[in-house]
Amino acid sequence: MKCFVSILFILLVVACTPITKPAKVTMFLDDGETHISLGSPYVIAGDKVAIHRQVCEQAARNQRCADRIVAEGSVTKVLSDKYSVARFPSGVDVREGDEVRKVQ
Repeated sequence: MKCFVSILFILLVVACTPITKPAKVTMFLDDGETHISLGSPYVIAGDKVAIHRQVCEQAARNQRCADRIVAEGSVTKVLSDKYSVARFPSGVDVREGDEVRKVQ
């Protein structure tokens, strides 16, 4: 019986855990403003966010890839529970599809 309760508890926890996809740059607006797929309650206006990108280098016979921070910016406006507007420094190479993470 104790084993059954433990298994039931584990299944309940796994079933109630939200599955989240990584936040992305969904649209580049202008002059450093972008729409990102990260909204309320995960971010509020003023939160710091960073753009991460896989950067790969070809060296002789093998390729090495690393996760690098491209730019840091801040959330300027929360549009909904799924989207926000973030501002990054002008001139930064922001691309649709770049991963966005909240800076802790």
